[in-house]
Amino acid sequence: MIEAILAAAKFVQVCPALLYAVCMTESSLRPHIINYNDGSGNSVGLCQIKVSTAHMFNKGVTQRALLDPYVNAYYAALYLDKQIKRYNKNSRCAVAAYNAGRCNKNGKGKIRNTRYVNKVFRIYNSVDTWRLFSDFRSCPKNVVKQ
Repeated sequence: MIEAILAAAKFVQVCPALLYAVCMTESSLRPHIINYNDGSGNSVGLCQIKVSTAHMFNKGVTQRALLDPYVNAYYAALYLDKQIKRYNKNSRCAVAAYNAGRCNKNGKGKIRNTRYVNKVFRIYNSVDTWRLFSDFRSCPKNVVKQ
């Protein structure tokens, strides 16, 4: 599964460690799981991508195609990159939006799905994650808890 994540991250030019942390949080790197009726549809595969999310980039993508870890990681990387750009490189908001569709904050400015975001960044900041990857140029620096 690591190879699929690395290939997608390199092709889309997103941080491989961040994509890995998202996918690990979403599925524990299990490529064939489907979370049925997860909000507005099924979340599929390695990075738990919805068909409707993949359709933002390619209307021809099917649920079956998203069970391929390379295809799944590719669309996850595209979606993560879209969120990173949308939130002006604010990686915490981008990860929150990957999970919830947008970066929702409460009245005090705190991200609502903080538990999810913190889990992703615990994995992202772990030594084991960084041992897997050698290219850190595209990775956010100094990511702190909110």
